[in-house]
Amino acid sequence: MCAPPGGAAEKNVTYLPLALGAESGARTLHVARFSAASSFYPNDRTWCGRFDLGDSLAVESRTELRTMTLREALAGRQPDFIKLDVEGAELDVLRGADLGAMLGLLSEVRFSKKMSGCPTFAELDAFCHAAGFELYDLDLYRYTPGARCPIPISTTTATTPASLSSARPSRVNP
Repeated sequence: MCAPPGGAAEKNVTYLPLALGAESGARTLHVARFSAASSFYPNDRTWCGRFDLGDSLAVESRTELRTMTLREALAGRQPDFIKLDVEGAELDVLRGADLGAMLGLLSEVRFSKKMSGCPTFAELDAFCHAAGFELYDLDLYRYTPGARCPIPISTTTATTPASLSSARPSRVNP
């Protein structure tokens, strides 16, 4: 997303109209019928077919995009907080970032590689922990086989630096 819904950004929020990854280069974007499900990681339609998503995850086209790292995109600026929802490529984006003095992170994650082959919660959590972050909150979104839902199975996690875990920050909601 390069602009907020409704067109007006909240105060102190910056939207970047860029394709981000672990490194700069060309990458294939799999464009889904439900555009918000488009990803660098194509969904496994057989696995996703267990859920009544219709053809919303069907790849309608593919396009090559030039990616850059978040480090390059920020050009020396250090954000306090990052929110990521990039359909499975969250860990890729973080691998191309300088987490430095960042205070927090909110990221969509997936628990199963079976959905699209993308990195899982365990991989993202290990990466964040190695960077000095701790899991702070976890919002689960559960879908049962045959359930109708507009988006793929996923969950959201928030992490904060270990040094702030004793500060009792307020709950972070997307």
